[in-house]
Amino acid sequence: MNVVARRKVLVGAVLLVVLTSLTTYTLTLRALPMESGEVAKLSQLLNLVEQRFVDPDRAVRRQLLEGAAAGILDALEDPYTSYMTAEEHREFVVRTSGTFSGVGMTIGVRDQFVTVIAPLRGTPAERAGIRPGDRILRVDGVDVVNRTSAQVAVMIRGPEGTSVTLTLARPPDPIPFDLKIIRANIQVPAADRRMLEPDIGYLQIFTFNEHATREVSNFLQELRNQGARALVLDLRNNAGGHLHVAIDTTGVFVPPGPVVTIAGRERRQTFQSDTPGLGIPLVVLVNRGTASASEIMAGAIQDRGAGTIMGTRTFGKGSVQNIISLPDGSAVRLTTERYYTPGGHAIEGVGITPDVVVEPGVPTPALRYQRTLGPGVMDLTVREVQERLARLGFRVTADGVMSPAMVEVLRSFQRLRGLAVTGQIDQATVEALNRSIAELDASYDPQLARALAELRAILGR
Repeated sequence: MNVVARRKVLVGAVLLVVLTSLTTYTLTLRALPMESGEVAKLSQLLNLVEQRFVDPDRAVRRQLLEGAAAGILDALEDPYTSYMTAEEHREFVVRTSGTFSGVGMTIGVRDQFVTVIAPLRGTPAERAGIRPGDRILRVDGVDVVNRTSAQVAVMIRGPEGTSVTLTLARPPDPIPFDLKIIRANIQVPAADRRMLEPDIGYLQIFTFNEHATREVSNFLQELRNQGARALVLDLRNNAGGHLHVAIDTTGVFVPPGPVVTIAGRERRQTFQSDTPGLGIPLVVLVNRGTASASEIMAGAIQDRGAGTIMGTRTFGKGSVQNIISLPDGSAVRLTTERYYTPGGHAIEGVGITPDVVVEPGVPTPALRYQRTLGPGVMDLTVREVQERLARLGFRVTADGVMSPAMVEVLRSFQRLRGLAVTGQIDQATVEALNRSIAELDASYDPQLARALAELRAILGR
């Protein structure tokens, strides 16, 4: 796909997994004369605090300057604009330039809370039961409500095999809860595919990394070769990635014409597709975890009439951020542009409203591991484990008691899942049970079922 012009920019929420490479800009600023009233005021204030504040240990010039830099950007009241210290900037580059250890989710600021945009497939975050919309209140007991998403990302990241405890709120439930997650090396594929029926293919795009356009094109050809005459494109929980990759990949699905318009103080450009488009019936699945670059794709497909958008309203991240490096190694993450769909609709704060609204199935709440429970214990958690074991086909009475029979059932489950056979409700057993139930819940997907029904009707069967 050729575009009118292209500049690689970083978009999307702060990534806790490797999704993109990082493009930074070194900014040369014109020095302001010190006699300038505004600058003189700041200099006077700095000197006053350094010389007169009662606690000199808290009046360190570098700390004051770091706080002033952050305060300037905070005054913009833009959740995606923030200041990064040199250390935070180094961590950010690591997170967005290669494999690293973390929990595997994307986060951003929504309603003044650092919020989960989406957990990523097959990651510790997904296995722990984290969902889009969860609010992060504390990390290892440290309050993060007034911190930026970049700061919270640094706190969550850590060596493989170590643990981090997140205190989360899940609206509308007012009661926070803790999740202990073991960090792992995170590697996320761009896409995956399979045939759902002899003539209906399924393609899921997880992220718009540098490989996405090639993978998507290859997978589509593979599905056509297998007989696909219609396609389900799944963008659920796709939190974005590279802007230019999303534009190129969207061109695979959209016929010649506009894909997206990028508008800021320095430019207003419309990017075009010059491909024939997909050319077969298409249903696109979206949800509240569909954000940023994936909203560009959904918006273009919707406005250009290239397919039917189905699911629930998307996240609403419609702005572009540049990472601007400063001479001392610190950086500014600055919103410089917004993007608009081919129909001129803004995405920021609004999202994409599906053509057909289909609510997801209600997932079984993930069990929260608190302590190991052994024989003879009577506890509500035991009952919750028993209820889930019964759903998996084990013969067990949900009475909340760790009876000898319950211990044997646990031992059977642990053997089947390749766990240490302890007969206890320990952390590994709780995590395995959560995965098993999530797999069972996923076996019925009402949104996917509706998409299949739509495509069957279009194909005349």
